[in-house]
Amino acid sequence: MRKKNLTVRSNYREIWSTPISEYILEDITLQKYITDMLFNQQDSYGNPVGNNFNIIDNQEDPFVQWTYSCVYDFLAKFYTTDKKVELHRAWVSSQKPLESVPVHSHAPVDVVAVYYINTIPEHPELLVYDPRPAHRFNEVVIEKNGIVLDDGARNIFIKPEPYKMVLFPGYLLHSVNTNLTNVPRFSLAMNFKLLR
Repeated sequence: MRKKNLTVRSNYREIWSTPISEYILEDITLQKYITDMLFNQQDSYGNPVGNNFNIIDNQEDPFVQWTYSCVYDFLAKFYTTDKKVELHRAWVSSQKPLESVPVHSHAPVDVVAVYYINTIPEHPELLVYDPRPAHRFNEVVIEKNGIVLDDGARNIFIKPEPYKMVLFPGYLLHSVNTNLTNVPRFSLAMNFKLLR
């Protein structure tokens, strides 16, 4: 789906030659719209719930259009051809106090989008793991000139921030450490598939 050419600004990086990009939803009206929509679907405890949101079927939805614009911007940075994608599934991921999210991937999905609904600075970060086969990680090498080299970290941390969306390939292993706050952490996860 490519309805509009919406303006998106990306913080695009290649970590371990793996594309990861962050986008901020800057439209205040759209921020309120998506937050209200998600929190209107609540369980008996007042937590947002849902496994296949109606946004999947509503291709005219402004948040869906913004999300697609970000996904196409992300893909354009490392694909030479014009790929088409489809939103396959969307759900709220809630992390209550003392809960963690174990290491997992979304394979065989092609692109994962995580949109942060509400966060506070103390919430745990998204932990993304190096997808390369194991080799000499974090081994210290002392060169003849006395310079100490580190082979590099096996993972990176991505800070959750309100209205931020993070995009990365579906094969990438990721997790979230234990939520040590009294405030639940909510995000909207979306799986996109390339149309072949």
